[in-house]
Amino acid sequence: MHVVMPMLLGMNRGRHFLITGDTIDARKALELGLYAEILPDDQLLGRAWEIAAKIAKRPASLVRRTHALLNEPIKRQMQELLGLGLQVEMLALAGFDN
Repeated sequence: MHVVMPMLLGMNRGRHFLITGDTIDARKALELGLYAEILPDDQLLGRAWEIAAKIAKRPASLVRRTHALLNEPIKRQMQELLGLGLQVEMLALAGFDN
């Protein structure tokens, strides 16, 4: 979360949610741009199939490479910061909060 939240929300908002521990309900997540849409349970599967069909019509190599391109910054940040974030969590869980 310490890597992805600032990327998705921006540094200040991401920092706020990580430090305060505030939760984000579905409506707030939509408002913040974390979701493209929110649907009732009975509409989810149909909408998922619509999106899948739309993606399937695009050139597979384009979809694959776009996916890789968009995930690359996340992978880099994870490699750079994951160890430190896990260390912080471990120390907090062990009670070393001073």
